[in-house]
Formats: sequence, C-alpha cells, structure tokens
Amino acid sequence: MKRIFIAALLSISSVVLSTAVLSLTLMLIGGDFSGAALGVSVVFIYVATIIGGLGIFFVAIPLHLFLQYKNIDSVKPYVVTGLIASMGFGFIFKPFGNDDFLTLIQQLLIVGTVGAVCALVFWYVAVKGEANKVSC
Repeated sequence: MKRIFIAALLSISSVVLSTAVLSLTLMLIGGDFSGAALGVSVVFIYVATIIGGLGIFFVAIPLHLFLQYKNIDSVKPYVVTGLIASMGFGFIFKPFGNDDFLTLIQQLLIVGTVGAVCALVFWYVAVKGEANKVSC
C-alpha cells in the first residue's frame, strides 16, 4: 500500500511538472511574460493538478488494484487508460473553453499526453518497482 501511495504522489508530481513545462513553453513561444500570463499559467497548473489527483484516486488506483488482482503487470492498460480517461474528461467538460473542432483535437492530444505520462509514472513506481523489489 505504501508503494501505491508513493506512486500516486509521484504521478501527481508528474502532472505538476508536465503542465508547468507546457505553460512555460507556451509563454516562451508567445513571448508573453506578463503578470496576467503567469497568473493564467499558475491557475492552469493548479487546476490540472487537482483534476489529475482526482483521476489518480478514482481511476488509476482502482485500475491498479484490479490489474494486480488479475496478475496483469503490463504497462499498456495503464497508459491506455490514462490516455482515454484524460482525453474523455477534456472532451466532455472542455476545460479550455468551447473551441472549434481542430483546436479541441489539439487540446485533447496535449491532455492525453499528460495523462499517459502520469499513468506511466504510476505504473513504473507501483508495478515495475515492485517487480524489481526496489525499496521505497
């Protein structure tokens, strides 16, 4: 159970890191380093962290316990679920606003990538670390 808790914390940290890098990259590309742009980035990171944390506790941990029960230790179910769950959330709730279809697809690809990375981190700590008997 300790390993699952550590995997959840590191996954949440990966959400914070990936959204921070994404926000700063967009600020660099746009050349806008004003207080307003930084404020929007902080809100973006904060909201993504909350949503990612909820996803970890309501999707990743139950999935992990089910896969552990079935003795499945492949990375594929974790990454696919992270990708689909995050893209599904983005498609249903449209957290970036009501944009045209092409912009929505781009946003879903970004959100899906963050979800897949988060799932990969969770799998690496919770499953791969357990298989290698890495102590936490």
